[in-house]
Amino acid sequence: MKTERNLIEVEEHDDVTVLRLAATDFVQEQEARALGSQLGDWLTKEGLGARVVLSLAKVTYLNSSALGSLLVFEVKLKRRGGELKLCGLSPQVAEVFRITKLDRLFEVYRTEAEALLAFGARAK
Repeated sequence: MKTERNLIEVEEHDDVTVLRLAATDFVQEQEARALGSQLGDWLTKEGLGARVVLSLAKVTYLNSSALGSLLVFEVKLKRRGGELKLCGLSPQVAEVFRITKLDRLFEVYRTEAEALLAFGARAK
């Protein structure tokens, strides 16, 4: 049985949680499903009322399933009273967000520090 590698690194900054996606291209369906599963697991354990910065700084490609996982995560987080800000989109990923109009749905910041500041938190 193949074990799933951890795709999310978690770090706390004041009362904001930074979730950093691993350096990978979410091309294969298996990776996108694993991302959705791991985001869902984090949300179930930690997500109530959470203020979250999701860094995509190491990601160069997201397939439609991975984008769907991000959408589901954002909706579920909001239902729990949480708030999400994205940061670190590569030019390729930013273009996908622009084309799909997801840049209008998500709050997107250039850097992690800028996203943290939008929550009133500071980077360590």
